[in-house]
Amino acid sequence: MIKNVVYYSILFAVVGVVNANGTASLSAEDIAQKSIQDLRSLQSDLKTAISMEIGQAKCSEDTQCKALAIGANPCGGPESYQAYSILNANLEHLNELAGQYKLVRKTLHAKTGTVGACVVIPEPAVQCKNQQCVTIQKSNVLVF
Repeated sequence: MIKNVVYYSILFAVVGVVNANGTASLSAEDIAQKSIQDLRSLQSDLKTAISMEIGQAKCSEDTQCKALAIGANPCGGPESYQAYSILNANLEHLNELAGQYKLVRKTLHAKTGTVGACVVIPEPAVQCKNQQCVTIQKSNVLVF
């Protein structure tokens, strides 16, 4: 119950609006109009909300674990992946938060002129280890 209260408090602080089903709604236009400072703050708040939604990612078998794409690289693709459990994460909320975070990161890249090496980070395998979902990093990162 405390997790939900804190989670919704963060969503309200981040977005200002939380739908009846608990998902945040912030349009691409709203995000595009924010200052770089506001975007960085929003980015931090969304990252916290994602971590809170994932929680401890408890599991008892590998099939309960999935990988969530996080953020956006300047050349495309996600910045990273985070393991989560289908047992305790609300997938609708998680996808909404991850989508908002990706949009904020893309907007920040555009506004700040961020460039970098074009690195493709493949989706990692996930497994249940010590009753917690974890990613298993692969060494085959592609650089263009």
